[in-house]
This record gives sequence, structure tokens and C-alpha cells, in this order.
Amino acid sequence: MCKELLGPHLISIEAGKALTDLVMWHGPQEVDRVLNHDIPSQVNSDKKCFCPVNFSDSEVDSNSNVDMLDLLYGGIENEDWANPLTSNEDECIYAILGEGFAKILLLSDNYPSIPASLHPVLLSKLIYLY
Repeated sequence: MCKELLGPHLISIEAGKALTDLVMWHGPQEVDRVLNHDIPSQVNSDKKCFCPVNFSDSEVDSNSNVDMLDLLYGGIENEDWANPLTSNEDECIYAILGEGFAKILLLSDNYPSIPASLHPVLLSKLIYLY
């Protein structure tokens, strides 16, 4: 396999940065409300795990009811994105999403729509990425 084909395309990395910034700025509940159009987004304090998006599933489309944090978490679960780009060995989607989730945990008081029951899941995934 050609070395240029390893890792996600630069656009995926920039999209990961942009989506993380969007969630950090507006909060995940507001982003979910906009994404799901007129479906009211409710805080699910009982949620204890993420439902990561399977990017290879052709059934997932823009009309799906997908939470933003589940979408971002799906990026961490996607093993095809593990390798950094050859142009910048330090930048891969795992690093971008890991940094974003670390910021969300650090600033968790600002995001009451993220149930505290998800914090251990995020922390364990960050430790695993480390």
C-alpha cells in the first residue's frame, strides 16, 4: 500500500477539529438539536455508553438520528484512522478527538447535557489512547 493512503484524509482531520470546536462552543445538546432538525434533544442522564457510528455502514446518512458525541466517539473507534498522515506524523484523528474529549472532561461543568455516567467511559478511552 502506498504510504500516502495511510490514515484519514486531511479533510477528516480538519472536520474532526471543526466538529470538536463546534461542540465546545455551543454544547453537544445544541448541536444535536440542530442536526436532528425539529426533534427535541433531551438530556439522557441514564446514558452509560456511547453508540459509535459505524462509518462503513451504508445505512448511516444525514437523516439519521445520531448524537454528535456518538459521531465523534465513532472516530476514535474507527481503526482505519489510527495512522497519522505522512505529512505531519503527530497529527491523526485519534489525537484530535482525544484532545477534544479531554477538553470536554476538563470543562464538564459547562456541559450539563453530558451525563456524568459517561465521564468514566471517556476517561478510560483517553487512557487507552495514551
